[in-house]
Amino acid sequence: MVDAEQLYESAREHWTEGRIASAESAYREAIEADAGFPYPYYELGLLLAARSRKHHDEAGSLLETFIKRFSTDPFFAEETENARLELERLAEAVSRAEELESTRDEIDRLEAQRTDAHDRLREAVTAAQETAEEAWTAAREHVAAEERRRRTWRRIERRMRRMRRKVEGSVGRKHEVYFHRYQVALSRYSRDPAEKAAAEAVAAMNRSSHVADQDGAVRSALAALDAFVRGEGAALERRITAAKQRVTELTKSLDG
Repeated sequence: MVDAEQLYESAREHWTEGRIASAESAYREAIEADAGFPYPYYELGLLLAARSRKHHDEAGSLLETFIKRFSTDPFFAEETENARLELERLAEAVSRAEELESTRDEIDRLEAQRTDAHDRLREAVTAAQETAEEAWTAAREHVAAEERRRRTWRRIERRMRRMRRKVEGSVGRKHEVYFHRYQVALSRYSRDPAEKAAAEAVAAMNRSSHVADQDGAVRSALAALDAFVRGEGAALERRITAAKQRVTELTKSLDG
């Protein structure tokens, strides 16, 4: 049966020649063969610490075990000090990894805020464009209704003048007939087409006024969003840029 020391020497040879997986396996076998043999704890801890971040917890555990068991032995003073330094480095790496994760979460949150602000800005711009179209349509309707009202009144005034002239130029029975027709026309024209045209003009004017109010509200919202983009939005972009730079720095330091 191969003893722990032979397995340890085999592990060191594998590590020296770059066969990391074989070295790790041999170190583990050495620890299993003799749990009281110190070197495999120390060197396997260093090997795992040099590998990816997912091995850092186990590396720290091995180094802590080595320190706990052998730090009182002066023969292992140098290894104990190195193990403590490596543990400090691992702790810093864990701290940087946590900061990296936290910073990435912050970037996601900030970018979500930016996306939401841009979406609201686009919605406001679309609403403003639609409201502007409505306002132009209402304004055109207002002008057209006012023109119809003026034409109606001019037509009524011409007809009433003609009828007045007939009344004024007639006598006797004709005068009575023309006068009656004039009264009927006066009542009908003042009540029907003129009022209808005036009502259309008022309705169009009200629509125009309502749309103008809506347009004012949308423009206010646009102004607020524009201020956000220029103020808070710009600050948001700076924070995202700074966070991404920090992620790059942390990634380099951890990979290094």
